[in-house]
Amino acid sequence: QVVKAGGPVWTVALSALLLREKVSARVALSLVPIMAGVGLATLKELSFAWAALLGAVVSDVAFALRNVLSKKSMGGGAATKTVPRVSPANLFGILTISATVVLVPLAAVAEWHKMGPAWHAATAVTPPTQLLAELVAAGAFFYAYSEVAMQALANVS
Repeated sequence: QVVKAGGPVWTVALSALLLREKVSARVALSLVPIMAGVGLATLKELSFAWAALLGAVVSDVAFALRNVLSKKSMGGGAATKTVPRVSPANLFGILTISATVVLVPLAAVAEWHKMGPAWHAATAVTPPTQLLAELVAAGAFFYAYSEVAMQALANVS
């Protein structure tokens, strides 16, 4: 989680690289405490796993890239013929549907053998109807949160 706190650094770097945005002195200075905090938090880390670090960095860069490219398709950056301008709500819908189509089959293949035992273990301590209601509520709340984040991204300059 500490590495993921460096997300703004990746976002600024990718915005400069892909959108050709100049990094103001204020923005650059705002990144210093982030980098210092991440450095301090990891300074005394005794159990260090390279695979975990790589996974966190890849996740962080992918999230920053999603934000930068989303901003570009909502009108940020230079106009291109290949990237149409879409509303934040439509863009979020496109991203959600695309991710679902790609990731649900992959998750099913990779985790199919674990789904049954996990469901039985969960329903042993929580009634199935309550568990389903909580899963649906968690999904709805996360969707709403992500929708609001995409709307906010459209308003960030």
